[in-house]
Amino acid sequence: PVLTQNVNTVSYVNLSPKDWVFSVSKLSGNATIQASESVNARYTTSSGTVGPAANIVKYTSKSYDSHNAYNPSTGLYTCPVSGKYSVKAQIYNSGSWTANQLMYAAIYKNGTEQVESEIRFQGSINTPLTVTVSCSAGETISIYCYNNGTSVAHGGNAIVEFVAIEKVGN
Repeated sequence: PVLTQNVNTVSYVNLSPKDWVFSVSKLSGNATIQASESVNARYTTSSGTVGPAANIVKYTSKSYDSHNAYNPSTGLYTCPVSGKYSVKAQIYNSGSWTANQLMYAAIYKNGTEQVESEIRFQGSINTPLTVTVSCSAGETISIYCYNNGTSVAHGGNAIVEFVAIEKVGN
């Protein structure tokens, strides 16, 4: 493993048969972020049906939410302050899928898609998503899921299923 660091970035690189890189970068703003400026939320466990129509995924178990900005009933995160937000989500699906069936998951801001992931079903599916978006206070972030075939249940796995939203810059 190699650990490198400069003023704005810390990186950990592990060169192994399954190479991976972990990097945390400060995108903008002052060199120091005060604890009082922290804006973050993490929820796990969703349940519902993935079908041909895009539906909002509603995560129901709160791990933390600094501003109570996520509404588990609607699946909407309302940004409490303006800034850049890192959004990470994962949806877990398993069940009776047909051959060549695809599952799509997407992160939306104010009802407009920001990033999409597409996975062909081969047993259980974990669909990861990540994006950084600039938001004004009051704008919303949500996670959508749909597929190109028959409806299939999703959810129920708090370990691999989550949404995490964190303000990372101004």
